[in-house]
Amino acid sequence: MHSDTVPNPPPRLIKARELPKLYPFLNYARLRHLLTRRDVNGLDRAVVRLGRLLLIDQDEFDAWLIDQRERRAS
Repeated sequence: MHSDTVPNPPPRLIKARELPKLYPFLNYARLRHLLTRRDVNGLDRAVVRLGRLLLIDQDEFDAWLIDQRERRAS
């Protein structure tokens, strides 16, 4: 049976410490601050925790950045 629905792609997960390489405006100290307060600032939606390892869903992180820009603009 053929279906017209396209399955959702898997999340693009990267290690949190690799994020500053992809986003040069984000240094390690700022990233650490954001991750520490992720339950307050909403970034928790982009974080996947595996034991001590923090992974970031890049698509969710990008959406979070856009939300932050829109909040500042309003």
